[in-house]
Amino acid sequence: MNPFLEQCDIAANYLLSIYRDANKEARSGSGPSYFSKPYAFEVFEAPPADVERREKAEEQAKEVADLVNQSIQDIFKVFNDAVAAHFDIDELEGTVINRSAHLRTPSPKVEAGTQFSVVASTEEGTA
Repeated sequence: MNPFLEQCDIAANYLLSIYRDANKEARSGSGPSYFSKPYAFEVFEAPPADVERREKAEEQAKEVADLVNQSIQDIFKVFNDAVAAHFDIDELEGTVINRSAHLRTPSPKVEAGTQFSVVASTEEGTA
């Protein structure tokens, strides 16, 4: 953060110098004494890290990721069971259609520490 603030100091002082020069030219006397002083933002001091809180958050994120992964597996199981149930109906009607191409069992992995809306990988190699 401090390198960023140093760049802000440079930019602010550049803009202030333009303003102060124009202001001095418009005056009949000299400018205020503070015109000669450079501007500086306060030094940023990061608060101490709360390790316990971070560990708890990471643990909760892992629990959520595990729950999401299990839910995805459950959804695919229900889908595959529904597709498999149609095999029986097709056999009864004599209209057997190869639905095995529609059966999927990917192994999606949502990992803690990533965006939860992103599936990191699947067994099929697509995300």
